[in-house]
Parts: sequence; structure tokens; C-alpha cells
Amino acid sequence: MSDAKYLNRHQSEFLRKLRNHPHGLPIEDWPRASTWRRWLKRETFRRAMRSLRVAFQTQGDLMLSGSAARAALMMQALLSGGEEESGSGMRIATLSMHHEKLMSLSRVLREDLMHRAERRRLRQAAQQKSAPAESPDWSSMYNQPIPTRTPEMVAQYAAEERERKAAERERNAA
Repeated sequence: MSDAKYLNRHQSEFLRKLRNHPHGLPIEDWPRASTWRRWLKRETFRRAMRSLRVAFQTQGDLMLSGSAARAALMMQALLSGGEEESGSGMRIATLSMHHEKLMSLSRVLREDLMHRAERRRLRQAAQQKSAPAESPDWSSMYNQPIPTRTPEMVAQYAAEERERKAAERERNAA
């Protein structure tokens, strides 16, 4: 919110409330729709909103990565049997007791993997959008030698042009 000097008092107050309620702002703290539309017309407000969104996304990414790392450690400890079974692994009966825990841990890991794949896909799409279009390679076109016109080519073109004009005159006369 470094753009606070360009925001009015109500916008600054709204952004401060939004920052302090990262899990969702109560409905009574949101501005009216007409006010919201007016605020969104200003680049400084949109920039401040983007900044908050990036901060929340970064925070969420870090939390998800931490949760996934912890889930992986817990799964490894459950599956390897820990210290008490000297790494020989758990028996089937013990694993069936921890089935729900293992399933929830695997969901956290899967969510983290899907989230990372989505981020990668969005990053690649943004790079492709900012990169020049994959149209013809203009540099190679301009590096080719320019064809020279030979007298035969000029004579052939002139003869074709005369024939075309003669055919057009005949159509107009008919």
C-alpha cells in the first residue's frame, strides 16, 4: 500500500480492513457497487488491490508449501514405521488404522502439486503473451538476397500486361 498518498481516506481504510481480514472481509465493510466501480477506474487503487492480491497469494503459496512438506514428513514417518519398528515399515493392520490420516495427507500433497502446475501454466501463458507472436520469421525474410529483374522478366511482364489490357478492352467493347 505504498500508493496510500494517492488514495482517498475511504479507499485507504477499505484496503487496511482488507489487509487485516485475510480470511474474508465482512459484508458490511464492503463499499457500495457504485463506489466500487468509481474506485476501480483509478489506476492507483487497482495497483494497491493487485499488491494486496499478490501478498495474499504469496502467503497462501508459502502456507501450502509448508503444509505439503509437513504432510510428506508425516507420511514418510507413518509408512516407514518410525523408530519403534527400526524402519521395517508398518504392517497392513496398522496402515489400515491410519488410512484416513494417510488419505488427508495425500490430498494436501496432491493439492500442492496441482497448485504448482497451475502456477507454472499461468506463468508460461504470461510469457507467451508477452513474447512476440509466432508469425513468419521476418529477420530471415529480410536476410535473403533480393531477386534481380532480368530483361526477359520485364519483357514477359509487359507482354502479360498488354494481353490483359487487350482482353479488358474487348470485354468493354462487347
